Amino acid sequence: MVMKSKGIVGRGLFKEHGGLFNRLLEVMDWAIIGLTGWWAHWYHLGSSTLPDSYKLALLISLLASALVFARLGVYRAWRGVSLPEEIRLLGLAWIMVGIGMMTLAFATKEGETFSRIWFVLWVVSAGLTMMLLRFLLRNLLKRLRRRGYNIRSIIIAGTGELGREVAARITTAPWTGLRIAG
Repeated sequence: MVMKSKGIVGRGLFKEHGGLFNRLLEVMDWAIIGLTGWWAHWYHLGSSTLPDSYKLALLISLLASALVFARLGVYRAWRGVSLPEEIRLLGLAWIMVGIGMMTLAFATKEGETFSRIWFVLWVVSAGLTMMLLRFLLRNLLKRLRRRGYNIRSIIIAGTGELGREVAARITTAPWTGLRIAG
């Protein structure tokens, strides 16, 4: 079966390469975590060169975020789930990483090595930037769906009250990218 496409983004591109897009989002999150850590150091401490202890803390946070985000399902498919719910889970996962980093610093008696203001700036800016990324991606998907991309056709079995209620919910939530085929 040959699938026609409109321009660069084909209608089946997201379905065929969903795993790749998830990996790309994961890499973007890692970049955000690392870059905001560097930015917070430059902004608060006035140096663009990170000491080894800060580099190690950022590396550990990247590993911790990879584990925690995967465990909590941050990179799962979010079709049909509201943006606030996705943001809530991302925020919870990032807070868990932050608490883990504080616990590790306390347990290893390395807490005094790090600026508390740097830590707060880093955790808050990284969290907000990752949330902003989700917001922007959701808006991009919404625009693509208005143009007919990234749409999934579904069939509702049954014509009873529950079937009509499901159909009404899907019809009133175009952001999900679901279209009732029958």
